[in-house]
Amino acid sequence: MLSVVSSRCVYGGVAETSIYVHSGYHGHGVGSALLSSLVPLNEKLGFWTLQAEIFRLCLCSTRQ
Repeated sequence: MLSVVSSRCVYGGVAETSIYVHSGYHGHGVGSALLSSLVPLNEKLGFWTLQAEIFRLCLCSTRQ
């Protein structure tokens, strides 16, 4: 999923991204594969920065 961060022209190449992987697939490289595919796609779409938030209290968002 991609969302434009701001309508201001200075942020024209910045997108916010989020990837959700079902708990049954955690640790199988699914998130890494999705992110690896997302980066070249964003470059083709004219984005030069991907922004994401990871909350440290959400253990499923971090590698254990």
